Amino acid sequence: MRVHFRIFKNRSGFTLMELMVTIAIIGILAAIATPNAITWLRNSQFNSAVRQVKVAIEATRMAAIKTNLSADLLFNGTNTFSTQTRTIVAGLPVPRAAVAHQMAPGITLSANGGGRLTFNNRGMPLGGIGGTVTIQHVNGLIRRIVVSMVGSSRIQ
Repeated sequence: MRVHFRIFKNRSGFTLMELMVTIAIIGILAAIATPNAITWLRNSQFNSAVRQVKVAIEATRMAAIKTNLSADLLFNGTNTFSTQTRTIVAGLPVPRAAVAHQMAPGITLSANGGGRLTFNNRGMPLGGIGGTVTIQHVNGLIRRIVVSMVGSSRIQ
């Protein structure tokens, strides 16, 4: 009588050493990637804030042209700014309620000309000269939005 024993020669799975090496490699890669990811996130949030301000400038300019009345952007050196348009009531231009825009924490906004940028009814800055809006982040990032004397704006 013969007895057959099954012997498992081809075992599947990982050894403890292989798992430990894999975990160590993942840990090293995470330690290298985390600072870059944080920097990328901070830069993308800042660039998003800059684009948000530029869109508000363009929308305020378009509102001035559409209503044929002047419109203002007010910057107070904090992380908020407001836009204000006008409407006609009883034949006179009357300011509407200002709309506040909140930026992310750590961002400050300032503008030349006393913190005010006003577009006339043709979409050009008052005074015949353009303006500059400066956006700063606490980490040292700085961008400027330059408004030309004809009202167009660009990010520098």
